[in-house]
Amino acid sequence: MRIREILAVSALLTAVNGAAWAKKQHNVWTEGSAMPVPVWVAMAVTDGANIYVFGGADTNRNPSAATQIYNPATDTWSAGADMPAPADSGLAAVVGKTIYVVAGNEGTGNTLWGYNPVTNTWSTERDMPTGRGSVGGVAVGGLVYVAGGAGPTGPRLATLESYSAKTKSWAELTPMLVGRTQLSVGAIGSTLIAAGGYSDGDTGDNEAYDIAAGTWTELSPEPTPTNFSCSGTVKNLFYVLGGAEDGPGVTATQIYDAATDTWTAGAPMPQATAGAAGAVYKGQIYCFGGASDDSGDNVSGAVQIYQP
Repeated sequence: MRIREILAVSALLTAVNGAAWAKKQHNVWTEGSAMPVPVWVAMAVTDGANIYVFGGADTNRNPSAATQIYNPATDTWSAGADMPAPADSGLAAVVGKTIYVVAGNEGTGNTLWGYNPVTNTWSTERDMPTGRGSVGGVAVGGLVYVAGGAGPTGPRLATLESYSAKTKSWAELTPMLVGRTQLSVGAIGSTLIAAGGYSDGDTGDNEAYDIAAGTWTELSPEPTPTNFSCSGTVKNLFYVLGGAEDGPGVTATQIYDAATDTWTAGAPMPQATAGAAGAVYKGQIYCFGGASDDSGDNVSGAVQIYQP
């Protein structure tokens, strides 16, 4: 066999083996460098370059004001400017060049802050009308949507409110069908998906909000009802990862397909985790920190990364 032919065959085998290797890397979990400050019920989001993990709480439920910045490309951590006050159980979402953080604070928080990653500075935005914690939410079309939650003594809420970064104003929208806390919220196109959470016990309730019509529709429930899950949307599929079921953390990877209204199971998380903060970066879902159960015991700084 001539040298050119040998090289061509070698290149072909390398390509085939490489493709096979790459294929095996789907539906797998890997681990990143541990968080400098272990927390659970933190708020995480990416600006496309880094992932920011804001606040959270320790095992004694003491909230943190820390801004922990993770660089997925180098698997390294750095510190950003602390939040104006300690906060947990809220949410973080990006609109334009600003990261908006809703401070949940055990149901008493209605504060909205803005964080500028370029200048590493914070601003105070307009307060959310309904003070509540343990919420779910996401940014879509220039609006930050905040769903569910509860006040310090009140019932679990079905409230849905949106914040316009352009007008710096809040709007009250059609409430969910089921009031709950600790739910997972994501977006598939112009539809919000609100899955799981805690109502009168763990609920697998799953609903879709049509942003244009302003209406909610009941969907197929989670196979494993969970609250405090890590979640994210990748290629029009909504992933609900881990969380707590009847107290203890679980390893379930639950995948919702809105096109068929069906759930499938993915590879389980390496570590059963409740209250991990989730963010999607380049098609992977990062789950930061968490605890062994929904009481916040055994808080971890683990970074668990899922490749769908």
